[in-house]
Amino acid sequence: MWRKYLKDENGDYGFVKLISDDYTTWKENAEVILVDHFPKIKDGETKVLLSRRTIRFTQFFGSGDKEEEFEELKTEYILHYGKEPTDVTDMAFFCADGWSRWSADERIENPSEEAIKEYLKKHGVLDKSK
Repeated sequence: MWRKYLKDENGDYGFVKLISDDYTTWKENAEVILVDHFPKIKDGETKVLLSRRTIRFTQFFGSGDKEEEFEELKTEYILHYGKEPTDVTDMAFFCADGWSRWSADERIENPSEEAIKEYLKKHGVLDKSK
């Protein structure tokens, strides 16, 4: 089941599908799809970036104890969003929102609204608001 996240007034949004909440071992934890909007400085147009990334929490940890590393990641979440994460799905969104769009498994620059809809259908996301 995909959960939708609305990021800000730019129209940015994303979806997270939890695969596993076990963050103590190397495994796929979530799939995240983001739709970001970046204003172009020169001509005033907006660049759209559609990205998908599989999150493995251990990729965001140092070499310490996994529980402590996850707590540090939670602290970073709080500093960024100003609130506690409700669950590991929130944490997966944070990992993708903060770093993963630049090292995404898949990136599509400037897709049309129709292309975004088709992409979301392809991945089993129901986006009723778009």
